Amino acid sequence: MSGESQLQHQIEQLNNDAIQAARMGDDTRAESLWSAALALDGTQMRIRANLARLLFKAGRDEAVLALLHGMPLALASPALLMLQGQSALRLRRYAAAHAAFVAASRLLPDDPSVLLALSQAAVGSGLLDQAVTLLQGLHQRFPDELEPLLNLAVALGESGQLDAAAALHATLLDRYGDQEPVRLNATRFFLQLGDLEQAEASLQPLRGRVIQNVAIALLHAELALARGNRDSAHDSLTAARTLDPRNLDVALPLFYGLMDQGEHDKATSLIAELWPPPTDQLPSTRLFAAIADLPSQGQRALGLSMSFAPADLVKTQPLLDPAEPLLEHCRTALCSEQTLLYERPGKPTRGGSQSYEVLDRSDGPWPQLQQHLRAAVTRHVAEYDAHSEWFQAFRLHQRAPESLRLSGWGVVLQSGGRQLRHTHPEAVLSGVLYLALPPLPSAAETPEGALWFSPPSWRAGSEPGFLVQPAVGLLVLFPSFVPHETIPFQSEGQRVCLAFNVS
Repeated sequence: MSGESQLQHQIEQLNNDAIQAARMGDDTRAESLWSAALALDGTQMRIRANLARLLFKAGRDEAVLALLHGMPLALASPALLMLQGQSALRLRRYAAAHAAFVAASRLLPDDPSVLLALSQAAVGSGLLDQAVTLLQGLHQRFPDELEPLLNLAVALGESGQLDAAAALHATLLDRYGDQEPVRLNATRFFLQLGDLEQAEASLQPLRGRVIQNVAIALLHAELALARGNRDSAHDSLTAARTLDPRNLDVALPLFYGLMDQGEHDKATSLIAELWPPPTDQLPSTRLFAAIADLPSQGQRALGLSMSFAPADLVKTQPLLDPAEPLLEHCRTALCSEQTLLYERPGKPTRGGSQSYEVLDRSDGPWPQLQQHLRAAVTRHVAEYDAHSEWFQAFRLHQRAPESLRLSGWGVVLQSGGRQLRHTHPEAVLSGVLYLALPPLPSAAETPEGALWFSPPSWRAGSEPGFLVQPAVGLLVLFPSFVPHETIPFQSEGQRVCLAFNVS
């Protein structure tokens, strides 16, 4: 037997043994065997697909994307592309998911599951017209299928067609009110609108399942908080935590409730149950945001030594000259963007508009701006404190600059407008670039229009926070877990910026 034949025989034996191990439920051994086979020959797409399915089934989406990164599209099957896209979708990496599903749709142009997944990624990427068109086409082809209509209601709402979305949600409730996803989607939509009566009516038939279903418990808690009923919200979240103790969607609202009540020791104990995360998972930005809100002694109790003070974490630099034509080109493109929606539901913008993703567009001024931002981010990562637990946790310094994904959206505030206090939970590093500003008083007179990195409410008065006075062409970079908001301005004109994430 030749050396090549021996190698193929060895790989085939490893593959067969891995399949048998997976059938017996021994996923650890199966993973080890498939990894050994790939170490012998990394071009074996069949084995790569087997391992990717195993990792996907286990919910290890980061590992799936790492395994499939750089996969030659000419060798990729639709199934592999779908796995790649679904993992990216679960991680909210919408541009990557969209690219994978587009590639899959070229191979299977009429497959409804591919087109449905593509529509979900299109919504997340801000390609709302594309999503609506895809879903309307799917509904015409499959009028009795529920999922295209469910997704269409979401896409209409995200695109600002709120009346059409509300009407479709009402139709779905009337026709398919016995289907749990219909009621959950409708409840989320009406909660975002602030229509608590409709949200209550949508959720009411499911209330008996609060202690059995995490999604229902979370919505019930959100509705209770919107009505000011903290005790009811706490009961729902406590019930959900017995079902899924490490679920951050459940644990973090409980944490913030304890912090609001001054129960800092109990809040620290709760976070200690979640920190550190499992070794095969990256820590969540939301978890770091919670840790940042702990007293310093709580942070030390978790074994963390890094500074969480905004003054130590926020960096500014002049990226472009205020007269640089690119800034005006970006402002013009942004202000004519179809996804720019006034007080977009579910977003922190008040008295202004917020768009969906624009930075990954291949036309207009965005590719040129992305080059400038990517160069600045690369410099920032190279200079960052490598001893920071946040920096180490996400291993940015170990990643090639081209692997860092930048996604950005526009925020246009009018006089009196502001952004509420928020973080960017889907990212690692975040930033703001100012494209245009109204006449603003000097910082010495008033902080109107400023970016305010605010301390938690219980620290207010004892901690100064950190203020950034905006300027056209100024770039601000900060870890995505740092809470921030804007201070309203009273002068006439618009405050236009591009906010972006690095993941």
